[in-house]
Amino acid sequence: MDLFSGEEQTALSPLPATRWQEISWQTAKVQESWRVQADRAFYSVPYRLIGAQVLVYLTSTTVEIFENNTLIAIHPRASKAWQHVHNRLHDPPNIDQVINSTRESLMFRAGTVSDEVKQVTREILYRKGVDGLRPARALLRLLSRYGSDRVTSACRRALFYESPEYSVVKQILTKGLDQLPDQQPVSSTGNYCFTFARSPGYFEPDERQEVQP
Repeated sequence: MDLFSGEEQTALSPLPATRWQEISWQTAKVQESWRVQADRAFYSVPYRLIGAQVLVYLTSTTVEIFENNTLIAIHPRASKAWQHVHNRLHDPPNIDQVINSTRESLMFRAGTVSDEVKQVTREILYRKGVDGLRPARALLRLLSRYGSDRVTSACRRALFYESPEYSVVKQILTKGLDQLPDQQPVSSTGNYCFTFARSPGYFEPDERQEVQP
């Protein structure tokens, strides 16, 4: 202790003004929605880099993305898992056409609205045996007419009743059912029209036809 206080203590430097930040480097491929996945979050890059391999530098506060040692994007670090951090300057000029062209892009757009819209979009797109691109596009077009809050509420209600369909969400919005509590039942005159459903009496025998013995 005498040696420390007499010789070493006076030679010590002060602590840094900021805490040390843990850093990491990752490689990532730019997806069709011009974003990369790094540490359970998504970050946009210029759309011209779709399909390219990039290097991602992460600190506790920022994310920097490099292509061939050239800095191409800087983002604040995502604050929660699977968050989308997006810079509109990275978008292509024909963004609507690009977004509507692939399942991944539609999922990306839905995810920027809400978890409920994303979940319904996923159910529509990845249902086996059915082409979900058209109804998924139609679902997202509802945003321009009804707004994100109402579409989110309608999707939440559709999920609650295990009916993640475009037609169901549209009926909920048309009839204003999205403004009801999720668990409030619908009147008998407001039944949903489910996919592949048949009208009442569809399987009843036609009384106008002669019944064969």
